[in-house]
Amino acid sequence: TRAAQMQELQQGNVELVIGQIGQSPADRHLEMTELFRDHLVVAAGAKNPLARRRKIELADLMDESWAFSPLDSISGKSMEQAFQASGLGLPRIMVVASSMQLLRRLVMDNSFLALFPSSVVRSAQGVAILPVSIKSQWQPIGVMTVRHRTLSPLAKLFIDCAHAVARAVQARDAARRWAMASPSASRSWRESSMAASGYRLESSMAPTCSTS
Repeated sequence: TRAAQMQELQQGNVELVIGQIGQSPADRHLEMTELFRDHLVVAAGAKNPLARRRKIELADLMDESWAFSPLDSISGKSMEQAFQASGLGLPRIMVVASSMQLLRRLVMDNSFLALFPSSVVRSAQGVAILPVSIKSQWQPIGVMTVRHRTLSPLAKLFIDCAHAVARAVQARDAARRWAMASPSASRSWRESSMAASGYRLESSMAPTCSTS
């Protein structure tokens, strides 16, 4: 859980944590740098009948069984804001869990629905992303370190790599959205355009993350 991660960071057992960053009085001692903002998606088990639907409104899912993060957590507040952005109250919450891994397992093995950052479930087996438009974004994802604590060279290198990967992934996702909006464009033209702009994942990562 985030609380356990923060305890490990404060005690010096780890030098940094990558996760959701927010403005909390308890985090005043932390240095936070944003990596990216992830979009929220509604996920269901791959065998859930809803996974065969082509379009679903969030309001249509209010009476389904939902698994949520605790509402007093950063994740839970983001989930609640997703419904508020559509003018809705909270859905029928049947299970509350602090672990994203547990929430994902509940979705895979049961008939629960849950909100996730798209990066958490985009390639997950046994999980289907439902065609639901979510109007809010997930809390920013970033690197957290203890303010005024000196980082090791390895930790600094890791942070540089994390920023390089985040930039590359954002560029890739932007290109993917553009390609979906322009199906007539050829794949070779898209690849050459990305390469010319320095958006190839390999070239974006290699200069910063190479340790040899």
